[in-house]
Amino acid sequence: LQARISINSDVFKMGISGDSVIGVSSRWRQAYDICLPDFICVLIGTNDTPPDNAAADVMFAEIRSAIEDMLTKVRAVFVGGLFPRGDLTQPVYDAMNYYSSLLRDFAAGNDRVVYWDAFPYLVSSNAVGSSAIKTTAYHSDNLHLVPYGSCLAVKPILESLVLSGAFSDKKYYS
Repeated sequence: LQARISINSDVFKMGISGDSVIGVSSRWRQAYDICLPDFICVLIGTNDTPPDNAAADVMFAEIRSAIEDMLTKVRAVFVGGLFPRGDLTQPVYDAMNYYSSLLRDFAAGNDRVVYWDAFPYLVSSNAVGSSAIKTTAYHSDNLHLVPYGSCLAVKPILESLVLSGAFSDKKYYS
Protein backbone atom coordinates (compact mmCIF):
# COMPACT_ATOMS: atom_id res chain seq x y z
CA LEU A 1 0.00 0.00 0.00
CA GLN A 2 2.75 2.43 0.92
CA ALA A 3 4.48 1.97 -2.43
CA ARG A 4 1.23 2.24 -4.38
CA ILE A 5 0.26 5.61 -2.90
CA SER A 6 3.80 7.00 -3.29
CA ILE A 7 3.93 8.94 -0.07
CA ASN A 8 6.64 9.37 2.48
CA SER A 9 4.71 7.71 5.25
CA ASP A 10 4.70 4.50 7.21
CA VAL A 11 1.92 1.98 6.69
CA PHE A 12 1.30 -0.64 9.38
CA LYS A 13 -0.85 -3.74 9.06
CA MET A 14 -2.23 -4.54 12.48
CA GLY A 15 -5.07 -6.84 11.48
CA ILE A 16 -5.53 -10.25 13.00
CA SER A 17 -6.88 -13.04 10.84
CA GLY A 18 -10.10 -14.36 12.31
CA ASP A 19 -10.69 -11.29 14.47
CA SER A 20 -14.20 -10.17 15.37
CA VAL A 21 -15.96 -6.83 15.78
CA ILE A 22 -15.67 -7.20 19.56
CA GLY A 23 -11.96 -8.00 19.20
CA VAL A 24 -11.25 -4.89 17.16
CA SER A 25 -13.36 -2.80 19.47
CA SER A 26 -11.32 -3.89 22.49
CA ARG A 27 -7.88 -4.08 20.82
CA TRP A 28 -7.52 -1.06 18.49
CA ARG A 29 -6.00 1.14 21.21
CA GLN A 30 -3.09 -1.28 21.62
CA ALA A 31 -2.33 -1.05 17.91
CA TYR A 32 -2.72 2.73 18.04
CA ASP A 33 -0.22 3.02 20.90
CA ILE A 34 2.35 1.01 18.92
CA CYS A 35 1.98 2.93 15.64
CA LEU A 36 0.51 6.35 16.52
CA PRO A 37 -1.13 6.61 13.09
CA ASP A 38 -2.80 9.63 11.54
CA PHE A 39 -5.41 7.39 9.90
CA ILE A 40 -6.93 3.99 10.58
CA CYS A 41 -8.37 1.71 7.90
CA VAL A 42 -10.89 -0.81 9.21
CA LEU A 43 -12.36 -3.88 7.55
CA ILE A 44 -14.25 -5.95 10.07
CA GLY A 45 -17.38 -8.07 10.21
CA THR A 46 -16.83 -11.03 7.89
CA ASN A 47 -15.94 -13.32 10.78
CA ASP A 48 -19.10 -12.21 12.56
CA THR A 49 -21.27 -12.71 9.48
CA PRO A 50 -24.68 -11.56 10.68
CA PRO A 51 -27.49 -14.09 10.20
CA ASP A 52 -30.09 -11.31 10.16
CA ASN A 53 -30.54 -7.54 10.42
CA ALA A 54 -30.87 -7.62 14.21
CA ALA A 55 -27.40 -9.17 14.49
CA ALA A 56 -26.09 -6.63 11.97
CA ASP A 57 -27.46 -3.82 14.16
CA VAL A 58 -25.54 -5.18 17.15
CA MET A 59 -22.33 -5.49 15.11
CA PHE A 60 -22.74 -1.99 13.75
CA ALA A 61 -23.34 -0.46 17.19
CA GLU A 62 -20.10 -2.03 18.43
CA ILE A 63 -17.95 -0.90 15.50
CA ARG A 64 -19.57 2.56 15.41
CA SER A 65 -18.59 3.05 19.04
CA ALA A 66 -15.02 1.92 18.29
CA ILE A 67 -14.79 4.28 15.29
CA GLU A 68 -16.07 7.18 17.40
CA ASP A 69 -13.31 6.38 19.93
CA MET A 70 -10.73 6.15 17.12
CA LEU A 71 -11.72 9.61 15.94
CA THR A 72 -10.57 11.03 19.27
CA LYS A 73 -7.03 9.91 18.34
CA VAL A 74 -6.73 10.06 14.53
CA ARG A 75 -7.53 12.48 11.72
CA ALA A 76 -9.79 10.03 9.89
CA VAL A 77 -11.05 6.46 9.81
CA PHE A 78 -11.52 4.58 6.54
CA VAL A 79 -14.09 1.82 6.98
CA GLY A 80 -14.82 -0.91 4.47
CA GLY A 81 -18.02 -2.73 3.62
CA LEU A 82 -18.04 -6.50 3.84
CA PHE A 83 -16.50 -8.53 1.04
CA PRO A 84 -18.74 -10.95 -0.82
CA ARG A 85 -18.53 -14.61 0.07
CA GLY A 86 -19.44 -17.70 -1.88
CA ASP A 87 -21.19 -19.61 0.89
CA LEU A 88 -24.16 -17.42 1.76
CA THR A 89 -27.88 -17.91 1.88
CA GLN A 90 -30.09 -15.03 0.78
CA PRO A 91 -30.97 -13.90 4.35
CA VAL A 92 -27.29 -13.78 5.35
CA TYR A 93 -26.38 -12.00 2.11
CA ASP A 94 -29.10 -9.43 2.84
CA ALA A 95 -27.89 -8.95 6.43
CA MET A 96 -24.30 -8.42 5.23
CA ASN A 97 -25.50 -5.81 2.75
CA TYR A 98 -27.55 -4.18 5.50
CA TYR A 99 -24.47 -4.01 7.80
CA SER A 100 -22.45 -2.45 4.98
CA SER A 101 -25.22 0.07 4.34
CA LEU A 102 -25.16 1.06 8.03
CA LEU A 103 -21.43 1.70 7.75
CA ARG A 104 -21.91 3.67 4.51
CA ASP A 105 -24.66 5.82 6.06
CA PHE A 106 -22.58 6.44 9.18
CA ALA A 107 -19.64 7.58 7.05
CA ALA A 108 -21.89 9.84 4.99
CA GLY A 109 -22.85 11.66 8.17
CA ASN A 110 -19.28 12.19 9.41
CA ASP A 111 -16.68 14.03 7.32
CA ARG A 112 -13.83 12.23 9.12
CA VAL A 113 -15.15 8.74 8.32
CA VAL A 114 -14.68 7.50 4.76
CA TYR A 115 -16.49 4.42 3.49
CA TRP A 116 -14.88 2.19 0.87
CA ASP A 117 -16.40 -0.83 -0.80
CA ALA A 118 -14.58 -3.62 -2.61
CA PHE A 119 -17.76 -5.63 -3.21
CA PRO A 120 -18.26 -4.55 -6.85
CA TYR A 121 -14.65 -5.47 -7.65
CA LEU A 122 -14.99 -8.98 -6.25
CA VAL A 123 -18.22 -10.17 -7.86
CA SER A 124 -19.06 -11.21 -11.37
CA SER A 125 -22.74 -10.38 -10.91
CA ASN A 126 -25.24 -9.52 -8.18
CA ALA A 127 -26.45 -13.11 -7.95
CA VAL A 128 -26.13 -14.92 -4.63
CA GLY A 129 -23.90 -17.95 -4.27
CA SER A 130 -20.44 -19.07 -5.25
CA SER A 131 -21.10 -18.27 -8.91
CA ALA A 132 -21.45 -14.58 -7.98
CA ILE A 133 -17.93 -14.06 -6.66
CA LYS A 134 -14.96 -13.82 -8.97
CA THR A 135 -13.65 -17.29 -8.20
CA THR A 136 -10.20 -16.34 -9.51
CA ALA A 137 -10.01 -13.77 -6.69
CA TYR A 138 -10.60 -16.32 -3.90
CA HIS A 139 -9.05 -19.42 -2.42
CA SER A 140 -11.15 -22.58 -2.70
CA ASP A 141 -12.90 -21.68 0.59
CA ASN A 142 -14.65 -18.78 -1.23
CA LEU A 143 -13.78 -16.52 1.71
CA HIS A 144 -10.07 -15.67 1.68
CA LEU A 145 -8.54 -13.66 -1.16
CA VAL A 146 -5.62 -14.82 -3.29
CA PRO A 147 -3.07 -12.16 -4.34
CA TYR A 148 -5.15 -11.27 -7.41
CA GLY A 149 -8.19 -10.72 -5.19
CA SER A 150 -6.13 -8.54 -2.87
CA CYS A 151 -5.11 -6.41 -5.85
CA LEU A 152 -8.78 -6.00 -6.77
CA ALA A 153 -9.76 -5.17 -3.20
CA VAL A 154 -7.05 -2.55 -2.68
CA LYS A 155 -8.38 -0.40 -5.55
CA PRO A 156 -11.28 1.13 -3.59
CA ILE A 157 -9.04 1.63 -0.56
CA LEU A 158 -6.56 3.61 -2.65
CA GLU A 159 -9.38 5.56 -4.30
CA SER A 160 -10.89 6.47 -0.94
CA LEU A 161 -7.51 7.62 0.39
CA VAL A 162 -6.79 9.78 -2.63
CA LEU A 163 -10.28 11.17 -3.16
CA SER A 164 -10.71 12.02 0.52
CA GLY A 165 -7.65 14.22 0.52
CA ALA A 166 -6.25 12.16 3.38
CA PHE A 167 -2.72 13.16 2.54
CA SER A 168 -3.53 16.82 2.15
CA ASP A 169 -3.38 18.92 5.30
CA LYS A 170 -6.27 20.99 3.90
CA LYS A 171 -8.98 18.49 4.80
CA TYR A 172 -8.12 17.44 8.33
CA TYR A 173 -6.13 20.35 9.73
CA SER A 174 -7.48 23.82 10.37
